[in-house]
Amino acid sequence: MRDDRSSEFWKWHNGVVRRALRLLERYDAGRPHPGFRSMRTFDPSRPAMVHDHLNGNTFEWEPEWQASYEEYGAPDDLGVSNWDGLLLNGWRPLVPRRSRVKEMRRLMS
Repeated sequence: MRDDRSSEFWKWHNGVVRRALRLLERYDAGRPHPGFRSMRTFDPSRPAMVHDHLNGNTFEWEPEWQASYEEYGAPDDLGVSNWDGLLLNGWRPLVPRRSRVKEMRRLMS
């Protein structure tokens, strides 16, 4: 069976694959998951989305866990926190979403 794809397609394809592999290597080295910030800058007193490298999950951080995190979850040299059996390697702030109805009302007034 003949492949009719051009050489430009394969250049693009191979570039995408190389970039994905570089991101995977970076992720496996314990660095923050793409789109997340380092745990060194994490404020446990505020709600956030936190990424667990061990299980590959992202969950919502509860500020009630602050005391436990401050006692047991100090980040290591890579910025990964070993807390409560999890390897937390990145966080991002929670951004409240406006409903479309509220947005339309705001625009119309």
